[in-house]
Parts: sequence; structure tokens; C-alpha cells
Amino acid sequence: MVNSVWTYPFASNHRMMFYLHDMDERHRIQSQCSVYLNKNTIDSNCTLAHLQAISRSHDPESFAMTKRMQRFAGNILGSPSYMLLKKKELCSLLSSKGAPTLWWTLSLANYYWTDLHVIFGDPPTRNDNELDDSYSRRIQSYYREMFINNPNLVDESFFNRVKEYIKIILGREGWDAVWFWYRFEFQKRGSIHVHGLCKLRDDPGLEQLAKVVYLGRKSAQILRISKAISIQSDSDLYRLYPNDDFLAYGVDNDVFISYLSDIIHANLSANQLTNDHIDSFI
Repeated sequence: MVNSVWTYPFASNHRMMFYLHDMDERHRIQSQCSVYLNKNTIDSNCTLAHLQAISRSHDPESFAMTKRMQRFAGNILGSPSYMLLKKKELCSLLSSKGAPTLWWTLSLANYYWTDLHVIFGDPPTRNDNELDDSYSRRIQSYYREMFINNPNLVDESFFNRVKEYIKIILGREGWDAVWFWYRFEFQKRGSIHVHGLCKLRDDPGLEQLAKVVYLGRKSAQILRISKAISIQSDSDLYRLYPNDDFLAYGVDNDVFISYLSDIIHANLSANQLTNDHIDSFI
């Protein structure tokens, strides 16, 4: 404590975070190297010079070794393999549990959280005959400096707030989320924020409703096109829309083309395309 203010010299040093990150990453890489060599006896018998020569080359042996290593790189935080692994986990979650109901983002209210002001201590005292605007700017400057020099307290406070938010807002007493997923990120200036997804228990079926909207708009678009050009057969519809155009929405393209063809041949206009037509297809 200096002048009645808690100080954290390591946290306030802007290079310390990079040093800690580098040290942690080196330890993880070294531990994974040991595991890799135990699992791959062929590479463990090679000398360091030989391994370096293989890594610099572009022959099949180099690609094979790189492929073997990628599985272990997934345990290195922040590595491309790690991010790919987390992406696959999220995709698996969406495939098994369905699309989320909400996408949410929480950001740090820079310099304005009063609970952090209490932690940082009392602001500087007001000088004699100091104007209100001048004193207010000086207080803001003080807390801005405290936020910058104490990222450990700021990030920990934000992390705890996010946990409470999820517990209260997404818990049983709140929106009652069936599942949720979130990830913390840092802006270039170092400010922390979080992005998240959640699926509510009373989800109205947004994924299915999105299909209805999408197919309705596509149907209306094709019907408008059919007035301007001559559509004689289903092949003309295939020419307008590739076979995989609707597969991403879980819709069989052949069935949909046949469905649209029946509508066009029945001379229905866009204004006559009702929800009943779409619902019968869905």
C-alpha cells in the first residue's frame, strides 16, 4: 500500500502480462512435447537436428509429422488447434441441442462501476476554489488511471459479475436457459467483454420459424421471377437455384422445387402465397 492506496506492481506493469502468457504457453508446450514423444516412438528416436530439418522441409514426412502434432496442439490455450477444438464443441452443442434463442454481449462500463471505485479507494480531495467541472475531470482521470493500472482487479470483478448474471438472469428464477455458452475476449485497448449464446426453455421455435420466413420469401421471389421469364419445367427452377441452396436449412431441395413448381403451374401470384402453403410444406 502506497499513500493509502493498494498497489500491484506486477499487474500494473504492461509487459508482465505478456511475460506470464509466454511462460504459461512455454510450460504447456513443453508438457505436450513430452506426451507427444511418449505417444510417437518414431519421432522420439530422432535427434533434435533431424526433427528441425523435417519441420523445415515440405515433403510428405513433414506433413505427416505436422498432422500427428496438431492433436496435441489443441491443449495449448489460444493456439489455432485449440480454437478449432472449441469451435467444434460449440457446433456439436448446436447440432445436438438446437439453435440458440439469444445471442448476448456484456461489456465493461469503463471507469463507472462504483463498487470498483470503493476498492480503489477515495478519490483525490477537492482543492480550494476548484470548479465542479475541473474536479469532475480530475476524479475521472484518477479512476481511469486506477482501471488501467489494476487490470487484475478489473477483470476479476467483471468475471464475477458475468457469473452472477448467468446465475440470476439465465437461471431458474430468470429466463431459465436450457444451456448456455460464452467466451471472454479483450479489445485491442485491453478492455474485457464477453459474448454468449443460450437456449431458453420456453423457446418459441425460432429455428423453425426462420425456415418458414426463408421459404416464404424464396417462394415469393421465384413467383415474381416466373412472371418475367418463362418457366416451362422443373429444370428451369434448378437453373435459378442450385441443388444445395436449401440444404443448410434442413430442407430437401427436390421436394421444395417440386412444391414451387406446383404453385407456379397453378398460376398463384405472390399475393396469393399464404402461410397455409408454407405450413403444408414444412
